[in-house]
Amino acid sequence: LRTVVAARRVEDLALRASAIGVAAMGCAFAGDADRALGLRDEAAALVDALADEQLGTRLEAVGHLCAAELYLDRYESSAAHAARGVRIGRATGQSGLAPMLLPCLGTPLWVLGRLEESIAVFDEAAESARLARQEQALVWALLNLALPLVLVGDVDTALRCAREAVDGARSLDDSVVLSWAGMSLGRVEL
Repeated sequence: LRTVVAARRVEDLALRASAIGVAAMGCAFAGDADRALGLRDEAAALVDALADEQLGTRLEAVGHLCAAELYLDRYESSAAHAARGVRIGRATGQSGLAPMLLPCLGTPLWVLGRLEESIAVFDEAAESARLARQEQALVWALLNLALPLVLVGDVDTALRCAREAVDGARSLDDSVVLSWAGMSLGRVEL
């Protein structure tokens, strides 16, 4: 975590938040929860202190933070930070982070029982990915959309989404995406 030590010396708070957020996300993904929580708290304090204009210069900072929060079961914070990131991204024309931000918004919403909101987020993400012809983003949106759909009892639509996600993932080189799509289909079929 030499990057974090170096980042703490940087005066650009948005860049510092981004570097510390990456470390928090990496530790969360690797299962180092104690370290991830400390880094998450530090990154969140920085992100929350930044004005939207400042954060817009390093929007990935909020993406890394909300991904860490999602994996650390900080669902309210993940959804709030992701919603802010989506709002700033739309206002500044930075749609490139949408595939990272939208799952960090939609997933905690369904976990928190806000199923219709989650469905709306993932439905919009899927439609945007279709229009932009971004296959990987479409697969992620569909596999995530299937989960709240099945929870509201729309099993037929959930099955169609999950099956399309698996079919789309097969055309990608990334086996991780296929694994997630398969997990989504398995959950729906159960």
